[in-house]
Amino acid sequence: SERVRGGTLSELLAERFPGLPSPQGEDRPGIVHRLDAETSGVLVVARTEAAGVELKRQFAAREVKKTYCTIVYGEPRFDSDYIDKPIGRGKGSERVMILKEADGGRPAETFYRTMERLSVGSYLECEPRTGRTHQIRVHLESIGHPVVGDKLYRGKRTLRLPRNLGGKLAVDRHLLHAFRLEFTHPVTEERVAFEAPQPADMVRVLERLRLAATSDES
Repeated sequence: SERVRGGTLSELLAERFPGLPSPQGEDRPGIVHRLDAETSGVLVVARTEAAGVELKRQFAAREVKKTYCTIVYGEPRFDSDYIDKPIGRGKGSERVMILKEADGGRPAETFYRTMERLSVGSYLECEPRTGRTHQIRVHLESIGHPVVGDKLYRGKRTLRLPRNLGGKLAVDRHLLHAFRLEFTHPVTEERVAFEAPQPADMVRVLERLRLAATSDES
């Protein structure tokens, strides 16, 4: 659940568990699905070829339930909502954008819940129903609430806190965390779930925002 500097997860897995299957290609031993660079959290790794095949099938069939938590700019209009907007990569752009299907957009669906409204920012839980590149980040930007710290999608924005709470709040990554992953165990066929606690940087920002919200109320 932590970001590793100076190496990749694939390299770490290859060192600890020699002979892992490669359902995502020979350069990604054990990897069944991926998280965006800078996104923290839980992911599942296949130890056998059969497990890798079955887990890939579950992801493709949308049988895996993924729950992310994030901190965004502003306060969403709704306590919960369903974002259904196709996305795709524009020509010559590293960004993924909202695109019409006729222009190459692929169906993308994200459900979110507003867990806390904190004046200048909000804490959300998101459940992506599809697995497109940068999906949550793009969808939240499209409704005017990009992820705090995102360098690619509205990354120049900063959170402004009251002066007595330190003014500008700086972070060194986008605050998106894969909190929970639920799937069917490929061997026992039991439904299992795993969680990764909130990372320290998200906890720190939430504490500051809660203080700011309390200060606004007083």
